[in-house]
Amino acid sequence: HDERRIAHLASYPELNPSAIFETDLKGQIRYANPAALRQFPDLARMGTEHPLLHDWPEIMASLQREGESSLSREVQISDSVFQQTVHFLRSVGVVHAYCADVTERKRTETALRQQAQIIDQTHDSIIAISQNGQIESWNHGSERLYGYNAESRLGTPLTALFSQHTEQLRYVLQTGLRQNEKIELELTAIT
Repeated sequence: HDERRIAHLASYPELNPSAIFETDLKGQIRYANPAALRQFPDLARMGTEHPLLHDWPEIMASLQREGESSLSREVQISDSVFQQTVHFLRSVGVVHAYCADVTERKRTETALRQQAQIIDQTHDSIIAISQNGQIESWNHGSERLYGYNAESRLGTPLTALFSQHTEQLRYVLQTGLRQNEKIELELTAIT
């Protein structure tokens, strides 16, 4: 999805909000769009000394050796992370590079991984369910408490685990999910 968007916007480099630049095979900047000049004002002056191009000779050697025409990688500059897509245009001997700032996405991914680790490490049972009452996730606390591993529970109805509370559970799930509320239940499962 992001790559298609970048490719479409690349046809209008002057308007593209992501940094786009062109180099020769040695890393000399031949063109930089306004976004590149704003984000990396010293790119043209620094050339291969710039963090975006510091390993340009190795990248070019790899592309030429492998016969590839493009590669994607992440480049960290200070506290920012950029997804860099490099296209080697063999026929004209130039390289186009597209750099999208993915710093916030990376921070969000890290935060979500940390939350998942916390949820998985807690001794409490935490079960996420879909709008139709199917179990979508099942932490280790649930495994310890109920004796079922996650794989055996995913996709099954929550009511199967708490069959003596089926009507109460259906009512709470329907009203709570309809109102898009967080639901906390204390039920006794059949073991």
